[in-house]
Amino acid sequence: MYDYAYSAKPCSANPPKLEVRIATIHFKIAAVMDSDVDDMLVFGHSSGVHLGVSILSDLICSNGVSANGPKLSFLSLGQVVPMVSFLPKVY
Repeated sequence: MYDYAYSAKPCSANPPKLEVRIATIHFKIAAVMDSDVDDMLVFGHSSGVHLGVSILSDLICSNGVSANGPKLSFLSLGQVVPMVSFLPKVY
C-alpha cells in the first residue's frame, strides 16, 4: 500500500527523481538490446512490475526492440499494475 500511496500522491504522475531513474534503466536496457547478446530478461516485483511495463512499452514504442535483435522477455512476480491503472490522471 505504500507504493500505491506513493503513486497516488502526485496524481498518478511519476515524480521527477523517479523519471530520471526510469530513463536510466530504459537506456541501459536499450544498450543491451543493441548489443550482441542472444536474450534479455527483465523482471520486476510489486511496483517494479509497474515500472517494467512502463519502461518496456516506451522501449518498444520507440523502436528499441528489433525483430533481428536479442529476444526480449519480461517476468513479473507479484504486481500492482491493476491498482495503479485505476488512479486518475490530472492534466
